[in-house]
Amino acid sequence: MGIVASMIKKTNPLHDEERSEILRLVAETLMDISKYPRRCCKRSSYMAIEEATGYLRNSGFDKLTIGKIQCQWAPKNKMCLGIRCLYFPQKGGH
Repeated sequence: MGIVASMIKKTNPLHDEERSEILRLVAETLMDISKYPRRCCKRSSYMAIEEATGYLRNSGFDKLTIGKIQCQWAPKNKMCLGIRCLYFPQKGGH
């Protein structure tokens, strides 16, 4: 997520303020991901995509949109949180 946001904004490690801003975004996203009890790389990815899209939209890339995300992997993941997951299909997605 941080790399994608940096590439779109054309930010590199020499851009002090922008670099710090993106690192804060990554840290906040990781904190949100850590609130869920079980690992799920799909949920983590979906959360990161939503956070990055929102950040970039608020940074002037207002044409960047994302549709409603519903997980297609829940039936295959024995550790799925089910309705406690933001992206569980029967919950309606996020």
